[in-house]
Amino acid sequence: MSNQNVNPDAGQIKFLCEAGLLLVSKGKFAEACDIFQGVIALIPKRSIGYTLLGDTWMSMGKHEDAIKIHQQAVDLEPDNTFARVHLGETHLMMKKKDKGLAELRKVAEADPNGADGTLAKHLIKASELGVFTKA
Repeated sequence: MSNQNVNPDAGQIKFLCEAGLLLVSKGKFAEACDIFQGVIALIPKRSIGYTLLGDTWMSMGKHEDAIKIHQQAVDLEPDNTFARVHLGETHLMMKKKDKGLAELRKVAEADPNGADGTLAKHLIKASELGVFTKA
């Protein structure tokens, strides 16, 4: 076997991520995790695979693992608002309000008119309304 690097193009990565998200929507979490771990193996220095795996782990109830891998995504790409908004949301869902709001405020400031910034603002507002403190 040769020692060649695998260099998938953006379309191939998008296809894998969409396939994983489809599996999540069908409740096939283990299979989705396999795909997202494959994305991480293909592009280990990009945050997308880590973020989607973290979201899947949250859906599976693996909350502490989700926090760790979301943090890994942000550590890889600190300016990536998609990774950061998911980390903030995960903190809020884990009742870690201060950490969650800190992350979400960074996103709202960095991407005030974009999709991630809008989501961050909605999550901040939901937090203010007590959505994440309810049992």
